[in-house]
Amino acid sequence: MDSYLFSLIHFLTGRYWLIDFAISFSVRLLPYLIILATLWVIARLPSWQARFYAAALSLVSIFIGWGVFSSIAEFFYFRLPPASVIDGVVSLINVPESSFPAASVIITASLSISLFFFRRRWGASLFILSCLIGISRIAAAVSWPTDIIVSLAVGVLIPFLFRPFLTPSHPAAS
Repeated sequence: MDSYLFSLIHFLTGRYWLIDFAISFSVRLLPYLIILATLWVIARLPSWQARFYAAALSLVSIFIGWGVFSSIAEFFYFRLPPASVIDGVVSLINVPESSFPAASVIITASLSISLFFFRRRWGASLFILSCLIGISRIAAAVSWPTDIIVSLAVGVLIPFLFRPFLTPSHPAAS
């Protein structure tokens, strides 16, 4: 199933330079743009309490998702990327040692869901871009589809799990 989904998404690469450029841009630069957009939206929240709680939830989500989960997952579950496993598949970018977990997807999904609690449109828009990063990682042959699905799930679950501990009890920051 994983290789079938991979082949459905990866067939686009190598045919048109514009598609290859878009995939490469999404994998390499789009995560940085999502981080900058998140910082900009947090800075524009109406009160310092809202800014504080949004920043705290974002930082805790990144720390737990990227710092803790990614490190543990890489230690216990090593998985080669598709470009290293399938003959004839060429990656559009440098191939990482392990394809699981996709740290850029965990970070951007965590940021977008954290932001969703404070600005729904921005959070939803950035989450769609996080999904685009995941699809681009599959097309670039650096991640398997299940790696992206699990990374997105972790990136979504962590802000939901830690929100009750970091959100104020009064409605001023909502």
